[in-house]
Amino acid sequence: EPRQAYVAILKQLTGEKTTADKAAAILEEYFCGSVRGKKKRQNIVLLADELDLLWTRKQSILYNLFDWPTHAYTKLIVLAVANTMDLPERMMINRVASRLGLT
Repeated sequence: EPRQAYVAILKQLTGEKTTADKAAAILEEYFCGSVRGKKKRQNIVLLADELDLLWTRKQSILYNLFDWPTHAYTKLIVLAVANTMDLPERMMINRVASRLGLT
């Protein structure tokens, strides 16, 4: 299940374990929410290996992974590794490719 990536990322960041839907919402707030009242954010490097395994029909997981670093104050770097050389051209829809700067 590709959405379990949200659970794994949240567990590494906070130690918290929850459902995929809840983890996605928490991560969205963590990376994209308001910075007011929050402690200083630390730099985070996220290594996503086997990126092609995170592909879904709507591609929301891939979109979120590449959208989070575009928000102000995120301090997130995503390093993505895929075994498919032409993954962006072959599998990604335009909204995901745009987050990679390919369109």
